[in-house]
Amino acid sequence: MENIMLFLPAVTSAALLSIMLGWIGLFMVWRRMVYAGIALCQAASFGALIGHISGIPPFVTGFAAIMGGVGVINIPFKDNVLHKDNITACLYVLAASLTLLALVLFPTVHWGINNLLGGSLLYMKTSGLIAILVIFPVFSGVLSLMKSKWIRLAVHEQEGHKGNLWEEIVFFVLISVIIAVTANLAGVLFTFGGLLFPALCVHLLKAGLKKIFLATAVYSIVMSLTGSACGLIFNLPLGIAIVSAMGFSMALILVIRFVVRNI
Repeated sequence: MENIMLFLPAVTSAALLSIMLGWIGLFMVWRRMVYAGIALCQAASFGALIGHISGIPPFVTGFAAIMGGVGVINIPFKDNVLHKDNITACLYVLAASLTLLALVLFPTVHWGINNLLGGSLLYMKTSGLIAILVIFPVFSGVLSLMKSKWIRLAVHEQEGHKGNLWEEIVFFVLISVIIAVTANLAGVLFTFGGLLFPALCVHLLKAGLKKIFLATAVYSIVMSLTGSACGLIFNLPLGIAIVSAMGFSMALILVIRFVVRNI
């Protein structure tokens, strides 16, 4: 019974985050901004880290990084080589690389990050972290499977459709809740990194890949193990190392996708 009680906070947090992020993932698919949104999340994480190191409020530097990323992604290039997928991949690789570089160059920031994590999702025992890493993609996968048929039949895919007013309200309310509960740096990293699961899941489901639930679970576990290993080797906080590993893998996926489409 005592062991079950230790897992309850992680299970509850994973379930709530999966539901909120799954819903946001649906909107990312509707607006055709899955890959761009994920890259901007990585940029926001880097901006928040710089703010923490320099003493500037992380929300300010994170917002500045997002706006900079938006500007880069929307530059009107005429050359087909500079496709938006390629630009997005470069933005992700750059942001993830700079995040790791900053952590290596400023080792004292590790203590500050851990100090900010009192009571948050990433500052817990190994059992709780494992529970989140396994349960989170499972909840996200189930939610995506439940919504896939509705996504394919929805009228919002028609050009010019702006969606239901209440859906828009719920979307922005959930965004506000997530920002409010992840005020510290590592919390923001974890939450934005979690967008990978539901957003990519519903995007691939929409394309007809029915086995994405299993693929999502396997991907998340492999990336979690990779990030954990990097965290131990380079003495980095586990949460940041895991999200960075996801960032590099997503960037690699984007690059491969671009190359295959342009061969």
